[in-house]
Amino acid sequence: MSMWAVDTNTLLSGSRGLMSSMSTVGMGFDDAFSVFPIAWALLFLVFLVHAVRTPWTIFIASIAYVSVQVWLLVGLVYGNFDMFLVRPGVDSVVRIFWLALGLIMIIIGAVHMQDWASMRGDRSAKPRIGFPKEDSGSQGLSDLFIVKLFLSLLYITVAAVMGGLAVATCALTLQDYDVFIAVLSTSHFENQEAALQDAMRYVAAYLWPSFSAASIAVVFWLSKTVRNALQERFLKLKFVFALVYVVLGVGTIIGAL
Repeated sequence: MSMWAVDTNTLLSGSRGLMSSMSTVGMGFDDAFSVFPIAWALLFLVFLVHAVRTPWTIFIASIAYVSVQVWLLVGLVYGNFDMFLVRPGVDSVVRIFWLALGLIMIIIGAVHMQDWASMRGDRSAKPRIGFPKEDSGSQGLSDLFIVKLFLSLLYITVAAVMGGLAVATCALTLQDYDVFIAVLSTSHFENQEAALQDAMRYVAAYLWPSFSAASIAVVFWLSKTVRNALQERFLKLKFVFALVYVVLGVGTIIGAL
């Protein structure tokens, strides 16, 4: 009889752990593909492609961006930042940020649409937002090394700051309390290690847009074939970019209201 009780408890514990894992992963994907995280993934992709433009620096900057988010998201899941998030004025500042960013994204989308319209009528027309180009021109070796080192460190720092802002500005809209309850449940029925694994599953699922943005940027700058293929379709991409920016801009404004 005791053997049956042990087997039943083990089975229930395993089923509960599986359901908890599926629940946290599902919540992670649900939160990841909402408008605010996708907007940050787009901004990070644009930063990597238009500003960084060096595969190794992109790789290190992506690690910095993701690492900061992992650290902050785990703390968010465990409720470590709740005392800060409930302070008066925090919600208003975040809403103003998204309203401003949404407006900027709509303006950028409008510029892409104007470029598309002008280039469609005249293929020789010069776009306001051009296709990312490889660095050209020669400098002294010493100056070139110093400048590249400085820019690399600057880009990595900016990426880390962007990671922090991405979590800070999305914290109020994430399902952190649902994940917190799931993690507490796992901690109660199993152990702290299993609860941390649940939290990390949520974080890994949530960061998929960031992983995708970094991967796309690395492939873009490593493969000349990909760049040439995209450049040949630049006019179509302009129209797609215009729609994406406008839709995300409107979405962030609606979400902030």
